[in-house]
Amino acid sequence: MNPPNIYYQNGFAVVQIPPQFQREMRKRYQAMYHGNPKLNENTQTVKKASRLAGILGEIVFENIYPQARRSRDLNWDYNLQGNKIDVKCKLRKCEPNSHHEASLYQYQLPNSPVEIYYFMSTTGLFNRVWLCGWINREDMLKHPNAKRWERGERDETNGKVFSTDTLNLGYEYLRPVFTSKMFMPHFMVE
Repeated sequence: MNPPNIYYQNGFAVVQIPPQFQREMRKRYQAMYHGNPKLNENTQTVKKASRLAGILGEIVFENIYPQARRSRDLNWDYNLQGNKIDVKCKLRKCEPNSHHEASLYQYQLPNSPVEIYYFMSTTGLFNRVWLCGWINREDMLKHPNAKRWERGERDETNGKVFSTDTLNLGYEYLRPVFTSKMFMPHFMVE
């Protein structure tokens, strides 16, 4: 696949999704889920659109970091620069902003081998992916602005009721993604 068009909007790098990425997203969904979006017994969101968002995020990551190698271990997505990276692409109803949050389910955290979380967002049109930032695991877990939500709690700022214990951190606290580092061996160089 050819590299996608990337531009900046609201402080984020935004990837314009070409038709071949959308075709690949649907193809992978059928191969992986056979029409059933449940990943495993821990699956919190059983929505096809959420699975498609995650797959699209992986396709984008593979294309902007072609040196990344897909992990054979299901606990993380990619190996890059000696790091185990988990790509998180959240499906949103609106374009993201710096006050939106990166989320990790608590059940994913204990003893996780992940070293870097790379956060993205998309909408149900799947025509753009916002590269919201990245953070190493230890910084995410210990960040003073991270908020732990318990199952059943409601975030009054947006009405979200948490289906499981979740750790959230605002995008403004993540390390930014620089387009000048894409397609290069060292995306984490600041």
